[in-house]
Amino acid sequence: MGGIDAIEDMNENKARTLYNFLDKSRLYSCPVKGDHRSSMNVVFHLKDKSLEKEFTFSSEKKRLTWTTRS
Repeated sequence: MGGIDAIEDMNENKARTLYNFLDKSRLYSCPVKGDHRSSMNVVFHLKDKSLEKEFTFSSEKKRLTWTTRS
């Protein structure tokens, strides 16, 4: 197998790995459950809201960007 099908399989595997990490994490949580999860846009939150300011600062320093909702 190759081409688009292989790329799709690789992306689904990467997403599954990331979701497995988030599901087991003591630091992060994922509010999206089961079949509603995307392999392209992964939503996660810090379980400890007091860490958000430092997380944002460190992420911006490394040039990571994301969308937040209030």
